[in-house]
Amino acid sequence: MYKGKCANDKYIGSITRYNLDQERKEGKKKLLLLMLSSSLSLSLWWGNRSRVLPHHHIYIHRLILILTLILILIFNININININIGIGIGINVNTMIIMSIRLC
Repeated sequence: MYKGKCANDKYIGSITRYNLDQERKEGKKKLLLLMLSSSLSLSLWWGNRSRVLPHHHIYIHRLILILTLILILIFNININININIGIGIGINVNTMIIMSIRLC
């Protein structure tokens, strides 16, 4: 894949930056979806708490709430790891590009 031409090296750099931006946008979309789902579960839980219900219904809604919160935490960790790995690869590629440009 690597040809060693200065123009191509600069082009590769721009591609990596574009990919990083795309990854960040996808991460934000995932976070928004998770926030919406958690707010929905919260509203369901509070809506059902306001009515007089048997105890097991309340426990089920609490379980759903806890599960959604755990899911949010897991997804947050995954998104952070992905972004960090992406940035790391980007920095490595950029340093390689700088090196190759200097070699040219």
